[in-house]
Amino acid sequence: MAEHSIGAQTAASTVRVIVGPALTPAELLSILRLRASVFVVEQGIVYNDVPDNLDIEPTTVHYLIADESGEVATSLRVYDSEHGRKIGRVATAPSKRGQGLASILMDAVVANEPRPLVMSAQAYLEEFYGRWGFTRTSDTYIEEEIEHVWMALGQ
Repeated sequence: MAEHSIGAQTAASTVRVIVGPALTPAELLSILRLRASVFVVEQGIVYNDVPDNLDIEPTTVHYLIADESGEVATSLRVYDSEHGRKIGRVATAPSKRGQGLASILMDAVVANEPRPLVMSAQAYLEEFYGRWGFTRTSDTYIEEEIEHVWMALGQ
């Protein structure tokens, strides 16, 4: 399964699930633009996704929702880690916030990914992820000058 849609209520909230190698260059570019907008411009985090190759690994699964123009409005990736399937790079375009798009993605991940699921979440989002049963598994720590906590579901 390279790609499929799940939970489609309207075209604007269709969750696309794409395995890493099946990403088109245009899809990957749209995801990277979204991440740069949220993490680099808005949050001031300087990071580089290119060397990790995780986006195109066969065990990486991308969950995304595109807007009417085809630009990615919200996305996240899930990949294998030593502690389970790790959720990361959760991002929603500032202009698309407040529409529940990240919640739709999380519903899809929790419904479809094997346990355990783990994440390094920004600490202010602990309650948000708690809605799906994620619990804190670490003390607060600083990453890129932002408070984070490890969270897990199904451990």
